[in-house]
Amino acid sequence: MDDVFYSIATPSVASGIRCLLSRSLQGLDFPEGSRRFYTDWVVCMAIANMCQLDIAAHLLREAGVIRLLHRAARKRHSDERLKHFSLVGLSFLARSPSQIFGIGVSCLPLRNGIPSILDESFQYLYEKEGFLCSGLFRIAGDEHVVWAMRKELDAANPNWISLAKSCHDITSLLKMFFSELPESLWTEELYLRFISLSLLENTNRRVKELRNLTLKLPTINRTILARLIRFLCYASCFEDVNRMDDTSLAVVIGPCLVSRANVLQHLSHAIEIITTMLQNFDKIFENYVRLPYERVLL
Repeated sequence: MDDVFYSIATPSVASGIRCLLSRSLQGLDFPEGSRRFYTDWVVCMAIANMCQLDIAAHLLREAGVIRLLHRAARKRHSDERLKHFSLVGLSFLARSPSQIFGIGVSCLPLRNGIPSILDESFQYLYEKEGFLCSGLFRIAGDEHVVWAMRKELDAANPNWISLAKSCHDITSLLKMFFSELPESLWTEELYLRFISLSLLENTNRRVKELRNLTLKLPTINRTILARLIRFLCYASCFEDVNRMDDTSLAVVIGPCLVSRANVLQHLSHAIEIITTMLQNFDKIFENYVRLPYERVLL
């Protein structure tokens, strides 16, 4: 069995799996008698049953194909998971190893505890005093610039941010990034619990529950959320200049945190929760450690 898996751990394995997935989507069987195709099919089922796609992507990059296939081969197969893998696996196998958009935050290169794209963007906005920009997060950036930065990010160009012409270019890129995440920062498991807290009329109780709930988030999700809310908090201190108060900022950021399948249904609730976070940052995100480039809250 080991020899079989070593034999398929080549650059052609993705092509073989992609071909099989295409055929499965069309209701066709793989070529009978083909050992490579059969083995790749088994690997497909094993990977599908092993973990979520964003984790599989991380393992492919960090551990290498051979070790992943060995680990996957020891798992039990599941046709139901294979169906899911078949639907999204094509784009997964085809995407660039350095792709930044549309994959889980845990699979991205980190800087200061959050994905590098976010840390660099927040630093840019602080250093360029983006919090003073009128219509922050509401006014769109230059579309050509935003897509050019996205292209350079996916090409792993460390100088991508030099293309930005204004703070609006960066905020538009951030909104694009958050909107394309596979799941909300509040996670699929806790999402509805966050949304339901908007129904609590007692502010003190809502703040307490929000503090407890954020502590249940994965560390990286909690850190990203805290960094985002803190920047918005600081920006709201200059609402006379940027014309964006707590509620205005919550309105423009809300769609980025709402599950794409429930935008219309949950948006107003998300705005209420984000506004509460902005107005009670120190209580909800206790013991927050400020980075050198972050400004002291006024």
